[in-house]
Amino acid sequence: MSGAAVPDAGTQAREDDAAALERSRRWLAEAQRLAALGSWEWDVRTGAVLFSDELRAVYRLDRSVTPTFATCLEMVHPDDRPRAERAILAALADGGVFDLDHRVVCGDGAVIWVRARGSVTRGEDGSPLLLVGTAQDVTERVAIEARLQESERRLLEAQRVARLGRWDWDVRSDVVVWSDDMFRIFGIPPAALVPTVEGYLARVHPDDRDELLQMLADVRAGREDYGLEHRVLRADGSVGWVSCRAAVVRDDDGAEVRLHGTATDVTERKLAELAAARATAELAARAEQLRRLAFTDPLTGLANRALFADRLQHALDARPPAGVSVLLVDLDDFKDVNDVLGHQVGDRLLVEVAGRLTRCVRPEDTVARLGGDEFAVVLAEAAHGEQVARRIGAALDTPVRFGDRQLVPTGSIGLARVAGGEPVPADVLLQQADIAMYAAKRAGKGRYEVFDPTMSTAVLARADVENGLRQALDRDELVVHLQPLVDVTARAATRVEALVRWPRPSGLALPADFLPVAERSGLVRTLGQQVLRAACRGLAPWLAADPGRSVAVNVSPVQLREPDFATTVLGILARTGVGPRQLLLEVTETLFLEAGPRVVGQLAELRAAGIRVAIDDFGTGYSSLGRLQDLPVDGVKVDRTFVQQMGAGPGDAAILTAMVTLAHDLGLEVTAEGVETRDQATRLLELGVDHLQGHHLARPVSLDGLDDAVAAAGAAVRAAAGCPGRSGRATVQLVAGEDALGRAVRGALVRAGLAMAGPGEPPDAVVLVTARGEDALARPAALRPAGGAAVLVLCARADRATRARLLAAGADDVVVDPGCPADLADRVRGALRTAAAEAGG
Repeated sequence: MSGAAVPDAGTQAREDDAAALERSRRWLAEAQRLAALGSWEWDVRTGAVLFSDELRAVYRLDRSVTPTFATCLEMVHPDDRPRAERAILAALADGGVFDLDHRVVCGDGAVIWVRARGSVTRGEDGSPLLLVGTAQDVTERVAIEARLQESERRLLEAQRVARLGRWDWDVRSDVVVWSDDMFRIFGIPPAALVPTVEGYLARVHPDDRDELLQMLADVRAGREDYGLEHRVLRADGSVGWVSCRAAVVRDDDGAEVRLHGTATDVTERKLAELAAARATAELAARAEQLRRLAFTDPLTGLANRALFADRLQHALDARPPAGVSVLLVDLDDFKDVNDVLGHQVGDRLLVEVAGRLTRCVRPEDTVARLGGDEFAVVLAEAAHGEQVARRIGAALDTPVRFGDRQLVPTGSIGLARVAGGEPVPADVLLQQADIAMYAAKRAGKGRYEVFDPTMSTAVLARADVENGLRQALDRDELVVHLQPLVDVTARAATRVEALVRWPRPSGLALPADFLPVAERSGLVRTLGQQVLRAACRGLAPWLAADPGRSVAVNVSPVQLREPDFATTVLGILARTGVGPRQLLLEVTETLFLEAGPRVVGQLAELRAAGIRVAIDDFGTGYSSLGRLQDLPVDGVKVDRTFVQQMGAGPGDAAILTAMVTLAHDLGLEVTAEGVETRDQATRLLELGVDHLQGHHLARPVSLDGLDDAVAAAGAAVRAAAGCPGRSGRATVQLVAGEDALGRAVRGALVRAGLAMAGPGEPPDAVVLVTARGEDALARPAALRPAGGAAVLVLCARADRATRARLLAAGADDVVVDPGCPADLADRVRGALRTAAAEAGG
């Protein structure tokens, strides 16, 4: 029987061993490939070096390259070669092993990191026979380690910057380890302290120690993570803040192994938070204070306007069956208290009034101070309105004493009420109370009035005037009429007053009809500018024809309080070509009662530019005649009421005479307005006023009728100057400047019974006024008029020799520093008699 040959047992065993060996080699090669691990051998005696296939792959060597010990060392990176050579030589010398990481320059030039390990096989005599080792590519591991080191470095740096310290407590050995930043937090050098749990607790602020111990107890009891901010005591004695976190590490049985955590220095943040908390508390306190201030009057403690409005609206929204009443209380003449006794007394009076008002109402009612001397009351029951108004009136009527002064703070009360459920807006109800309050003031003050719908008529009329005036100003519809003023010396109208008129459907409205509304609404600023501009523009040719002519324009106190008033006036003059000396501004006397530095400065600037200022309606204000010398004015216009009183009886012109005398003595120009009759004009000429104005002379006219009005006014004055009763008076021609001294002398002569000669009228005497006698030596002969009239020289100072020279030069008399006007007039009459005697002899 034939068949395949059957191997014997020995052959089979050898084949199996060979197969197993092959498998081991393959497994080893695969393991080396997977681990990037190659092996090598170096026969020390023959110098032969064997590389495994994987090592050739790691070093990227071609199979054609036969490695040697020298080539192996050359492949080690130059920077690592000395270290690798020392490790190998040391292993050969002592029979040990070597293990190191170093870089290798591969066959393709790439640089990798390998972990080289090797051991030495020695012969029986101890000499090294064989060096066997491995080389594993650890480039990726080294890169990872480098990144970890960099991360660790950055972490440490971040901890240092963040002042983050780390600690670790081995519970079993009771060993505590601190990082350097832990020592820095406490301000302790690392070498100066062995950290312990007790040492840490000793450096915790006593007030925070229990809380920290509780935290540690909670963590050890099973709480996974815990955080706490507490204070620490630093070595320099200062107190810092740390944010502490802790966690516990346990073994597999759950027993504590260690506690570890961090401590971050948060002193700066904590101090900032504490400062912010304090600031927040302060802001909250200030907010509360502001809230109180926002709704409380700081002087009296009463509700203010805002809280009053809120309470009133709340009361109206509730719609009580009895309705709601509002009372407005305005103290009468309170401004006089401030002006006379001072604001301190005024404030004390307001506090006293607040207390009295509060005692007149129920707790559920509201008393408020709306501002200044104005108070308001909200009554939840309208039926009690008049009863409360009477109660308030009686309470205010009780005297109050401040030191040695006693005041009775009366008030005008306006009452408005709305029936229950009636929908009346709060502002309307308050406006009604305000209207009623002003009605109480007009009715005599110190009383109350209940609002009546008819009271709104006047308010609506004022609103109509304001709206119409605003439109008229926008459209430039106001017109200027002109009334001549006659210079009594020249017997001619050399000045006109610009008077504003408002054309309305009902006719021309006079200033009294709309100026109060213009001042209250602020429209007077625009109105005044338009009037001044229109007057200067229209009169420019008339004024340019004679430098002695001028225009008078009324100015409101409201205008003078504007900071740019003087600049505006001078700008209008410049644009219209009118000289400053041709403008006279008339202001009311009451302006100077409360004129502040701004008003005085405005007037000073205008007068410095040449503009003249006069007090209008003089004698009707509250200042005394003696104050004239302190006021920045150039003249006065006597109110028409004093002119109208002339002829009423004995002494009817006593006050007017005193005004004219005092004004002239102060060097002020005097104008009399309201001249309605020829007799009044004659009497005023006798008193020595400088200008006359009134309907008897000429009525206000438009620019087209100015020439006729000027001529008529001059003729009327000339007629009054020549009327019966003046024919026997001596006439005088005054040669003096238009200054204070000239006006004073002229007034003195007229009041002493002499008359000023009119233009073209030959005088009985000529009076030359000069400051120094020697300045007039060449003038007496030239001044002597035809007919041999007397010439008097009036001078402030002249010695005896100068007087003699003046007499020799042709003067009939020389008067130095005369006394009263009568003495001066007697000297003039004496000179006339002497001249007449000499002419008759």
